[in-house]
Amino acid sequence: ETVQVMARIIRAAEDTTEPGVTLKRHTDLGNPSIPEAISAAASAAAELRREREEAGKRVADLEAQLQATRAQLLADAEARLHEAERSHEAAAAALRERHSAEVAALNAQLRAMQDQFGEQLAALHAERERLIQALAEKDFLLQSAEEGLTTIGLGAEADGVDSLAIDRSYAPEHEGPAELDEVEDTEAVVDEVVLLDEDEIGAKTARQLVEFGHRVSTLPPEPESTLQLAERPIACAAINLAIPTAWRTLRRLRNGTGIPRMPLIAYALAANAPKGFWLGPVDFAILPVDANSLPELLGRMVPRVRRVIAMSNDIDVMGDVRTQLTAASISTAVVLDGRQALDLVSTVRPEAAVLHLSPSCVDVFRAIAGLRSADISRDIPILFLLDTDPQPREEAFLTAGVRMLYGRGNLAAADLVDTLASALGAYRAARGGPPVAGLSREAGGRRDFRSRYRDS
Repeated sequence: ETVQVMARIIRAAEDTTEPGVTLKRHTDLGNPSIPEAISAAASAAAELRREREEAGKRVADLEAQLQATRAQLLADAEARLHEAERSHEAAAAALRERHSAEVAALNAQLRAMQDQFGEQLAALHAERERLIQALAEKDFLLQSAEEGLTTIGLGAEADGVDSLAIDRSYAPEHEGPAELDEVEDTEAVVDEVVLLDEDEIGAKTARQLVEFGHRVSTLPPEPESTLQLAERPIACAAINLAIPTAWRTLRRLRNGTGIPRMPLIAYALAANAPKGFWLGPVDFAILPVDANSLPELLGRMVPRVRRVIAMSNDIDVMGDVRTQLTAASISTAVVLDGRQALDLVSTVRPEAAVLHLSPSCVDVFRAIAGLRSADISRDIPILFLLDTDPQPREEAFLTAGVRMLYGRGNLAAADLVDTLASALGAYRAARGGPPVAGLSREAGGRRDFRSRYRDS
């Protein structure tokens, strides 16, 4: 109600420019509380204005605070946004760097694989070419061997001679009685036989060989012992290949150190073993082939040799062997492994064998065992070709191969002396003594064989 009265008074005051008249007019209306109402209204209006001002200040403060808060939040949001952008850019850069590193690594690995594949492909092409060449050479060698065998058969038929007969005799032309007497007198001086074996076997064997009439001395199978062989003429040397140092000794004997070349007989018998292996007449030559005269070496063991079987899986070695022997009119059957050698023995009927004794020729000992087990090749001489330099595993290979041989046992330990005495009988006959009982009819021919060693 007070507010309504005050509103009317205000409107009345707005209607006249004489406030006193308006107030008197209202007083005349008979309302004595109007002044108090006006005063209260003025006070209320002042209070309202004050509250409005305070509210305005609070609003301004709130707006200022809101602006500050908004600015702070915006600044924080912008800072966080910038930080997130920087983190994102750093992560993206790290990701790009890692991706680039991985791509570079993959490219390098791919290039390495490509290079390795290229090398392997080149190696495969080279191996393919080598195999093609090896097969061509093998076919050529086999074809040449077949042609050689055909030549032997045709030549024998044309001459009316049995192509399978082996002639081991050697009789020089125009040999008269006077020359024979001169040979006998000379050979009587060179009659010493050297036994290269350990004391346990060698001493006992030497004593028993002396009872057979042989002049025998023993030496340990050491390379240093070969120096004594250069100081005196030796008719023949027998060596036990079961002794590990025997192979180094053989290399010393045949490496051109000035030791005269003498006939060799080989066997393999371990101490206290019930049986061993008899290799019989052998010889050794150091590669390369061109450094040796194979026809001369074979001719010393088998005069007028006509048929030879040669084995190695080294095509180059066999090519050189066949070239030398063919030039000397010696028919050569070349084989690449032991199985082929054993298959051809009965057909070729060789008078001698040439075997490459090397770790690269893994089945050479199989061929040795097969040749010595067949009746047709049991007594033929074997010329072994040794590598120019000993391979790292050569000694272990040779020891294992010899162990395999005497494990097969074609020689009883009790028969060693008799077998050696029979094999050395030719040298006893050369001294003019009576032949040893049980010697073969070839003893006379073997005398010429030894004399050719002496002359060389």
